[in-house]
Amino acid sequence: MKAGAALKSLTEGCKLEPESASIANAAGRSIDAVLSTLVHEMVHLWQAYHNKGWAAQMKAVGLQPSDTGAPGGKETGQKMTHYITEGGAFARATAALLGAGFALSWADAAMFGSDQSKSKKSGSRVKFTCPGCQVNAWGKAGLKLICGECAQLMEGDEPEEDDE
Repeated sequence: MKAGAALKSLTEGCKLEPESASIANAAGRSIDAVLSTLVHEMVHLWQAYHNKGWAAQMKAVGLQPSDTGAPGGKETGQKMTHYITEGGAFARATAALLGAGFALSWADAAMFGSDQSKSKKSGSRVKFTCPGCQVNAWGKAGLKLICGECAQLMEGDEPEEDDE
């Protein structure tokens, strides 16, 4: 399979928008790490949340979801990363791309002294859990959430800082 066809087979039907592919501090990362992050974000175009459907799609494209970035981590959750599955679709496509001479070229804003520090959203969020089926949801403190499965009032934990 040619390099272009290999990448197309991984991303068939995905339209990658610049907003969904922001990779902070990409300079210094390996090409396969940068590309795997792009594919991770492409999977979010298919499934926005880190749920079982997202995890299954990640595995189908050759990326193993993991909350630790290493084998044995949880496959779903709020804060997720991944690692490349050895011999998987992503690893094969990336090898074909690199074998065909593919390279990335970019300039990092830090190279030019630009201060483009990330701004965090203000506020807090609360993890809500259904006492019946243990399904989780996140939202603002004080919400009254009803579980769609059990129709029970969900219980909120203490607020935690927003990530982004």
